[in-house]
Amino acid sequence: MAKKQGFPIWAWIVIVLLLLILLNQQGVINIFGNGEERPDFIISEDEVSIYGSCTELCIAKTYDFGYSANSITDCKAGESFLTYGYEGQPPLLSCCCGSTLPDGYTCSDSDGFDIYTWGHCEDSYHSMGFMDVCNGGLVQEYFCNEDNICEWRAQACPTGYVCVEGVCVTEGYSVGDVVGGSSGSGSILWGEAEMSTITLEGWDTGGPYILGARIHRDWWYVDPQKPDCYGPFPEVMEFTFYDSNGIAWQVYDSVPISITDEVCPVVYHPDAPWKFEVRNSKVNCPIEYTWSVEAYICEVLD
Repeated sequence: MAKKQGFPIWAWIVIVLLLLILLNQQGVINIFGNGEERPDFIISEDEVSIYGSCTELCIAKTYDFGYSANSITDCKAGESFLTYGYEGQPPLLSCCCGSTLPDGYTCSDSDGFDIYTWGHCEDSYHSMGFMDVCNGGLVQEYFCNEDNICEWRAQACPTGYVCVEGVCVTEGYSVGDVVGGSSGSGSILWGEAEMSTITLEGWDTGGPYILGARIHRDWWYVDPQKPDCYGPFPEVMEFTFYDSNGIAWQVYDSVPISITDEVCPVVYHPDAPWKFEVRNSKVNCPIEYTWSVEAYICEVLD
């Protein structure tokens, strides 16, 4: 009777090799280098420092240098793979960290740290180099860090620009385009004042676009037959518009009016939103009013 054949040795070898390659791709092991994978450093209440680059992170963790990496397979022999970020969120940084670089290590970047110019960075570790790309609406800008290693930093495009193929380009607004605003209405007694806040989503002064404010006001007496309400100045209605730098426009009306004014330029910063104030200084005269403020493009820089 013939002896039953066992599983061929060559088949076991193929299976083991395939398993090693799979684990390598998942970052579980590194069969192409000698990098060491370290646990994630999580930002918590006990560690409030937020590092802006792999160099900062690696030096803070007692290494001499660091550079951006996608997985442990990007690290060289003797280096460690570190990730850093908030628990349960994608990492802010994924880095290879190591000791002092050997002499003669070089790095070149075609555009420097310039978000308006597409660039390509390469160093002695990465001969293929890296290209500036868009990542989540931000520019992933590569540059040579102080250790002559290609590193990237996420940079937001300024107001009026968007990221396209690794470069901040203008959005294409024209003069007169409305980009935001607010409105309000109410009634107000003598001596009262009402303040409203105007927020422009996604805007910050800077870039090629100059903002203006188109301000409309309309007010009237609750009792138009009351003769005392038509007294002279200084018994007035006051309207004040504040941009991010302070008072940008202010008027005093002694009689009811419906009118639109334009103010250009004005400044807007997200941490200091616009405000609009209505104040009644008409003695014993209740007032009703409406107002609106439109932010518009009043000038486009070349």
